[in-house]
Formats: sequence, structure tokens, C-alpha cells
Amino acid sequence: MSDDELTELAAGSVVAEFPAGALVADYATRVPDDVWMVRTGQVALRNSGDGTTIDSVGPGGIFGYMPLLTGGGMDFEARTTAPSALIRLPGTLVRAQFAKPAGLAFLASSAWNVGTADRPTIAPATDSRPVAELVHGDVLLVSPDTSVRDAVVQMTEHHVSYALIRLPDGGLGIFTDRDLRTRVVAAGLEVDVPIEKVMSAPARSMTARPDR
Repeated sequence: MSDDELTELAAGSVVAEFPAGALVADYATRVPDDVWMVRTGQVALRNSGDGTTIDSVGPGGIFGYMPLLTGGGMDFEARTTAPSALIRLPGTLVRAQFAKPAGLAFLASSAWNVGTADRPTIAPATDSRPVAELVHGDVLLVSPDTSVRDAVVQMTEHHVSYALIRLPDGGLGIFTDRDLRTRVVAAGLEVDVPIEKVMSAPARSMTARPDR
């Protein structure tokens, strides 16, 4: 951020004090128009259904940006686990920063590393079970002309670190968070570049079950 942008963000921010156990935000019931930063204390992000902890945010950490960027509710709540001072950042200004390469790099490194119950998971390959038994969850499939910006937003929404691209010949390409860092951010490309320009193709694949 430039000095002027940082000054504007600071001017629009508000510090709020919360006791331990206080509900800061319920993202299942509303789409936020702000993002929170922890100044002191600790905040737990918990699944709204069963109360399991998804992530824990300490001083300097931020939360609430995934629902803000996707424009839709997410099934978790933020609740303090200790007396906390939180900084409420204006969503409009924060959203503008995530549109920059540095903001996308941040998303690639942390936004979808949060574990959730519906996130596709891969079990350790410690035996000879079929692939179909090791991989769970839906995949994210986008078109070749989807922009990197839109693909990253969808990756964030689906809590995955990759997107598959359906190619005209019926094959698949793949774009990962590593591609975002090395082929877009590090290369200085605009985030509106079509994903087909920075994907890997063809994507390596295997059948779900061996031939019998």
C-alpha cells in the first residue's frame, strides 16, 4: 500500500473491545462489509453447525475477507477466546487491495489453507487403495477465458488451491496457487489475464480405479 492508501485505511478504521467469548461476526447470516484485524487477544473461527474450530487468529491476523470477496455468506462465525481489541477495517478499501498482485499473493498463501469440513481432501498414499477412495469433494472447473482474478475468487470460495480448465479438445488444464505466485505475481502480469495463458496443460491424470 502507498502511504496515502495506508493513511486513508487508518482513518476509516475503528478499534473495538470485546470480552472473552463474544461473538464478533456470524458469516452464515450476513455478507460482511468490513474486515477485522486482531490487535490484541485471540479470535476463533468456528463452524456454525458443529462448533468445531476452523482457524485461530492472533495479533496481526485478519479475518472476514473471504466472505467479503465472494459476496456470499459462509458457514462459520468469529468469536473471541480471550479479551480482545479488534480493528474494524472498511471493506471497500480492503477489497481494492486484494485486487492487486500482492493481495492475490496473500490469498494464494493463506486464504484457502483454512481447513473446512467440505474442503476436498487427499488421504496419505500409504497403501494400494484406488484413487477414488483417497480423494473426496467436488473440483472447481472453469473455462479457458476465465480471468485469473475470477478464478482466484472462486478458489477462495471453494476453499481449494487449484482450478481445472476444460479445454476445447476435451482435455484438462490446471492452475494452482503456485502458478499464481510464479506465473502471475512474480511475472508482473495483470490479474485480468485469461487463465489459459498461465495454466499448465495438459494436466496429468489417472483413472479412479485400475482396469480389472
